[in-house]
Amino acid sequence: MKLNQMKLSFSICASLIGFGVIPSMSVSLAQSGWFWQNPLPQGNSLNAVAVLDSDTVTVVGAAGTILRTTDGGATWTLQTSGTTNALNAVSFVDAKTGTAVGVRGTIVRTTDGGATWTTQTSGTTETLNGVSFVDADTGWAVGGSTAYSGTIVRTTNGGATWTPQMSGAVFPLYGVSFLNANIGTAVGGFRGLASTFESIVRTMDGGATWTQQTSGTNSWLYGVSLVDANIGTAVGFFATRFEYRGTIVRTTDGGATWTSQSGATTGLTAVSFVDPNTGTAVGYYGTILLTRRVLRRRKYRHGGRRERDDCPDDRWRCHLDAADEWDDE
Repeated sequence: MKLNQMKLSFSICASLIGFGVIPSMSVSLAQSGWFWQNPLPQGNSLNAVAVLDSDTVTVVGAAGTILRTTDGGATWTLQTSGTTNALNAVSFVDAKTGTAVGVRGTIVRTTDGGATWTTQTSGTTETLNGVSFVDADTGWAVGGSTAYSGTIVRTTNGGATWTPQMSGAVFPLYGVSFLNANIGTAVGGFRGLASTFESIVRTMDGGATWTQQTSGTNSWLYGVSLVDANIGTAVGFFATRFEYRGTIVRTTDGGATWTSQSGATTGLTAVSFVDPNTGTAVGYYGTILLTRRVLRRRKYRHGGRRERDDCPDDRWRCHLDAADEWDDE
């Protein structure tokens, strides 16, 4: 079972990050001899979540913060990450094996459910914003700190070594999603003085080569989720001096074309799909959007059309018409 950043249970993610159950202070106290008393177990900003099942969740954030629950959020345990650098993304492949990445090329890994975390050498000092593992050994981290710095590093030995890849991305990368050891997509972007700019790159060979794609929206993309080799969704935001709005784009042909979808009124930062029809996106100001593919079943007889719920006999020809809808949660 593979788990990328934000594998559903967004109610947990939103209550922690979007709605301020744990307030933002971004302070590291472990080395100073001071300890959090209120709020408990800590008060740093939280940036990303990996959900293994309805009980087991790991959250990472500012000042090297890592929190874990094994009872669906009833209690949270503060884990020792071994770093005070901000952690921006986390990926678990099973209950014990996970990797988190962050600023200054930080990568930490656990093989015992977070009881211990070990620092790894990423080979880059660029900020890492996204991580995706397909098994215990094979994973990618993406990032970049400035324009023209789309960073990708890959491991095939559980992070013992990380190898840089030539992404071809013009701007920093913020999200990455891999289906298997070969097929993956990374997204990112940059905000200039008057507009935003996008980056979409895709590989079919594990990152040996990356191909640039475009959604046509010129949006800064933060998150991406692939469900198969053809279908994927990316989210972000579009901004000018006079306009600011959320972006949702979807591909059904492996990224050859991307189609804009409605429903986003504010910036979105991450997205996850559990199947081609069911997904959740989250963003600024506590935004949570759910999508479902609505199947409208129509009956045709003798040239006429009537809306019906089913097709009870063979004399009627049924037609399924799919429509994507995004709704606020």
